[in-house]
Amino acid sequence: MIRLLIPLLVAGCSAKRDAERRQSNDVLAKALQESKTPLRASQTIAKAEFPSCASLEQGLVALEDGRWRGSAMRGLVEEMLQRGQGLCDATKTAAWRPGVATSLARSLMEEDAARAVAALTEAPRAAVVLQRRAELYFAMGRDAEGREVLIDSLVLDDDSEVRALAARLIRLSGDPKRAFSLCQGHEGDAIALERVAALSALGRTDEVHRELANAAIHTRPELAVAAIGASKNVEELVELPAGPEVLLAAARAEGISSSTAARLLRRATELDGQDADLWIALAEAEELAGEPRAAIAAWDRAAALAPGAQRPVLAPIRLLSSMGDDAKAVFRAQKLSVDARSTKNAEALHLASLAFRYAGDRPGAVTHAEEALALRPGEGRLQSELAHRLDEANRIPEAAKVLSKLLVCGSRGRPWHRHEVAARLVALVGADAVATEIAAVACDVVDPEGLRSQLAEGR
Repeated sequence: MIRLLIPLLVAGCSAKRDAERRQSNDVLAKALQESKTPLRASQTIAKAEFPSCASLEQGLVALEDGRWRGSAMRGLVEEMLQRGQGLCDATKTAAWRPGVATSLARSLMEEDAARAVAALTEAPRAAVVLQRRAELYFAMGRDAEGREVLIDSLVLDDDSEVRALAARLIRLSGDPKRAFSLCQGHEGDAIALERVAALSALGRTDEVHRELANAAIHTRPELAVAAIGASKNVEELVELPAGPEVLLAAARAEGISSSTAARLLRRATELDGQDADLWIALAEAEELAGEPRAAIAAWDRAAALAPGAQRPVLAPIRLLSSMGDDAKAVFRAQKLSVDARSTKNAEALHLASLAFRYAGDRPGAVTHAEEALALRPGEGRLQSELAHRLDEANRIPEAAKVLSKLLVCGSRGRPWHRHEVAARLVALVGADAVATEIAAVACDVVDPEGLRSQLAEGR
């Protein structure tokens, strides 16, 4: 009778052990899923028992089904493999799933790229696995293999960003025809960019123009830049059938010559003559192209459209002076002076001071800087600018006094860039003389109007 019961008892014990093992695996999976931080998950793995390859499989499955991603996932995979070391070849188990494989591969990439590739080779064929293999190949300098694996991944998951990346890599490798075929018939902004770049590299200018004309307005500037960046003959593309914003983007693209940029921007201003930014861009391009008089005309147009801007007013004076036309430069500065003095406006006087500076009239620059400061005596910026003008006029003692007062008294009674002011003062008179300069400073009473404005700001 006992002999008959032994097999039943053994079977019962075995079934009990199997049930306990399953329960243990279920507990591990549940604990991993409930762990809210990588540390908790790591502690769970440290306490878990992995008596067999099957238990390791269960743990890996639980990890992939859990919340973990990125570096946290990679770390937990490595810990679990370490705990189950010697049980089986994990990369050949049924649980060697895409998420686990790619996590381990990325963690191994820097220290052992070959082993990382091997881990992915054993993983199931999935788009994410192939993309990680491509990443590894690129990291190892095996670009040709990387490109092919990346293209292969599109069969499993036709992701538009991956397709665009593959097309770009193929184009940069010197095969724009194949790059175009990868993009043909597919949608998406990234793909449109690569399709246009491939057509441009192939010299199919008419098709580039057609793509631009048919594209959504928001993508046209980027398409124009992509086309120019990939073109071997930029001059063929300058007749872009597009609006001013596209022409502006194209003019600023790499590989565009100054003369070509100017041509594009002239057309842009013909399409929209009321945009100050277009005239400023044209002025800059004309100057770089060696056309200062055309640049001055563009700056003047920008100044009329943006009357509060300084650059369009000052740039022509600078250009006239550089061309040796000092009389015209000074005439413009004097016109600014008349307007500023008639309105008794400190900012206008400051602008006039800069104008005289660009015209080469240093005494005039100092005089107008002094007049601007007289209207707003407590303003640190105007004190600093006056010190600059005095320094440029080689009136060092006066510049030092202005800086010393700014250093000690501050701006309207408050500190004003003291480190910078102190450094400028040392550069002017030397470190040994600074103490003497500072000792001679007597601070005026703060300007009442300035004090009121400061109190209002402090509320």
